[in-house]
Amino acid sequence: MPLVLISNPKCGDGQGHTFVRQHVVPLLAQHGVRVDKQIVTTAAGQAGSEFLMFIDQFKDSEQTRVQVSLVLASGDGTLHEIVDAVYRAEFVRPLHISVALVPTGTANALYSSLFASTLASLQAGKITSLDYKLCSVKSLLRNQNDVVPLTITKATVRSPSHATATEHFSAVVTSTALHASILHDSESLREQVPDLSRFKIAAEKNISRWYPSTVSFRPSQGDELTIYDHRVGKFVGFAGDNNNPAEPTIHGPFSYFVSTVNVDRLEPSFVISPLYSRIRPRRSAMDITVIRPHRDPAILGDSEDDRIRFANRLGTALQAAYRDGAHIALNYFDDGSTSEVKVRGKFSFRSLVEYIRCTGSWRWINTGTEATHLCVDGTIVTIEAGGEAECQIIDTSTLRFDMFV
Repeated sequence: MPLVLISNPKCGDGQGHTFVRQHVVPLLAQHGVRVDKQIVTTAAGQAGSEFLMFIDQFKDSEQTRVQVSLVLASGDGTLHEIVDAVYRAEFVRPLHISVALVPTGTANALYSSLFASTLASLQAGKITSLDYKLCSVKSLLRNQNDVVPLTITKATVRSPSHATATEHFSAVVTSTALHASILHDSESLREQVPDLSRFKIAAEKNISRWYPSTVSFRPSQGDELTIYDHRVGKFVGFAGDNNNPAEPTIHGPFSYFVSTVNVDRLEPSFVISPLYSRIRPRRSAMDITVIRPHRDPAILGDSEDDRIRFANRLGTALQAAYRDGAHIALNYFDDGSTSEVKVRGKFSFRSLVEYIRCTGSWRWINTGTEATHLCVDGTIVTIEAGGEAECQIIDTSTLRFDMFV
């Protein structure tokens, strides 16, 4: 099986390629593994375009399924470039790409999710950073086909008239509202603030903003949209604000809307989709975290004061996500307070977070007067006022990405 080695020297703290030279290349050589193509990226999009050029040579192959191994030293954004380029190319022959990931990016959402137990050992001081970063590569070298398939989504952004549309493919996160605004603004801080703190700076700038919109969901055929009910500890059917199980709809404004696949966290400690690992989906699904201001019984309007007060509530929820996903247990009570547990003498009004699981697609319609943003694995796309963004799970039976674990 041909093997490609790609490293992005600019992601994360900029030390990724040095790590590859010092540890990954010698380890592959030690096990007699031949690298057929080595790529060191120097520009955005290069990882995707050069990997695509490499696999193009197999278009006329007589193999039933073309199989390629990829050792990738990068963050989630570079993996996105490759996934996006390959799916856009519409590779006709069945293609199976198995990825050994080396986490040299900033957040490393996919890697820290796949190796959560190993991450815990690292944080407890039981293993070294070197051991942690080489887990996926060592799985490839064991040659036992220890892989997990990746769920892939396609996001389509349309203009108000539907005259124009752009498509982007994702293996981690598709988001709007606050998360997309954070990613948009944090990019300008990358040079000055290369670590995770740049996201917190961008969050403080945007946390009081609300996003007028409507979201409709379409479950896959024969399935239903579900929402987590913390009272019974499981997912239950959800028909939306419109009580229509065939196409549930929820209305804004929204503060937070994050849709993930393959991960339970977006940073090593920011566990935004905890139920992905606690209650595994039976089939490919998106776990969607929604926070809407008007679910708060203390927020009756949309004044500047309302927005500032709810910003504090939203901040509490996002901080709770850093406590192993505790945000999904936050509830409103009849006196306007919130708590992660049942408090004697108080009546639980509703959950602060709506945690939705969707096996089909969702569609976000921007009903406001200002443009907003869509984040697709770090790529930022503008949603015009009156425009829409749709995200759907795609069939991966012909073109498949796996991760060595």
